[in-house]
Amino acid sequence: MDIKIPQLSLVVLIGPSGSGKSTFAQKHFLKTEVLSSDFCRGLVSDDENDQAATNDAFDVLNFVASKRLAAGRLTVIDATNVQPEARKPLVKLAREFHVLPVALVLNLPEKVCTQRNKDPPDRTFGPHVIRQQRSQLRQSLRKLKREGFRHVFEFESPRDVESATIERVPLWNDKRDEHGPFDIIGDLHGCADELEELLAELGYVKSEPVSDDPGWSKLCYSHPAGRMVEVRDRLKTTNTNLARCTTAYRQYCWKADSIDDLKLAPFHLLATENGVHVGENHQWHMAQLANICNADDKLLLATDNKMIDVTNPDDVATGVQWWRDLTERGGEGMVVKPLDFITKGKKGLNQPAVKCRGREYLRIIYGPDYDTEANLKRLRNRHLGRKRSLAIREFALGIEALERFVRKEPLRRVHECVFGVLALESEPVDPRL
Repeated sequence: MDIKIPQLSLVVLIGPSGSGKSTFAQKHFLKTEVLSSDFCRGLVSDDENDQAATNDAFDVLNFVASKRLAAGRLTVIDATNVQPEARKPLVKLAREFHVLPVALVLNLPEKVCTQRNKDPPDRTFGPHVIRQQRSQLRQSLRKLKREGFRHVFEFESPRDVESATIERVPLWNDKRDEHGPFDIIGDLHGCADELEELLAELGYVKSEPVSDDPGWSKLCYSHPAGRMVEVRDRLKTTNTNLARCTTAYRQYCWKADSIDDLKLAPFHLLATENGVHVGENHQWHMAQLANICNADDKLLLATDNKMIDVTNPDDVATGVQWWRDLTERGGEGMVVKPLDFITKGKKGLNQPAVKCRGREYLRIIYGPDYDTEANLKRLRNRHLGRKRSLAIREFALGIEALERFVRKEPLRRVHECVFGVLALESEPVDPRL
């Protein structure tokens, strides 16, 4: 197996005891690059197998890892790392220092791991430990990318491990190996025709694209003598992108000098003294809220809404056009909900709502050039299952908290649900989804 990893990354070895993690690390990485949990246990307790020293050992390991990453040095973590809670702080550490976390998984058969653990005299734990570690690994193997690992490589046999090669690849913005000579061009202003004429004058010729990546044009130029072009138009590009983002942001704001300038547009009647109104459909909720908003039109703003039959193509087209008109006038977007407040499917609760933001508003979230084809392709391939699961669980906890509050249960009972929602909000999920 030929493996390519970023030249600057946090490499996390994952596998049960006896899978060969330390041997693999010694073969492919410098001794100074590898931080072993066993070695750190020895540093703090003089015994590499002293499990009571584990917490202190990982304090040392994380401290040294942070210093290496801060210095821009590849770092390898040699520990079992079979549990999500063991990997979570490592992914967090990688993000803190803006490096990519890489998972190298040694998922070898239990028989192999058990046999290897019989040889070292200091390995006194039984085969049940390895069995448990492999079980923990299998349970989370498919979730590694969701946890934040950008690259995941799995070895399933000793032959896979033995034949592995590792190549360190510079990041796309690492140009330290490019020494020129350079032809520096400024004030380009997006004029492609003038650029091509200038390149021809400088001796550049048309050539094949250097990559199949969608970000590359089919038209490329290269210089027979190996010269390179440096375009000094980046500041203008940055300013243009900034202007687009600023324009998108400003249309969703208004001047507020005091509390009198604030506006609230409610869309759920959460509860009243006599109950939680989850049994009423969304039309009922919007009608009740419209009546409430009419009582104070200075503070409250009735939310515009539309009923769409999704089985009727004409109705759907009307809804799409309504959304387009709304967002083109400067609206943030719309929220699509089923008619009933709570709906259930074969797997339990259905998604309570889906945000459909406007095209310009999305520039605030994903950047000014999110709508290029390459970026749209990447955005469409995101995994949303975890986000959906969190949303449904938070929705259920929110309803439970309201029902306990209306029943006048002790506040601690209400707060149990609230803290549950806060705990789910702390899960490592991209907030832009």
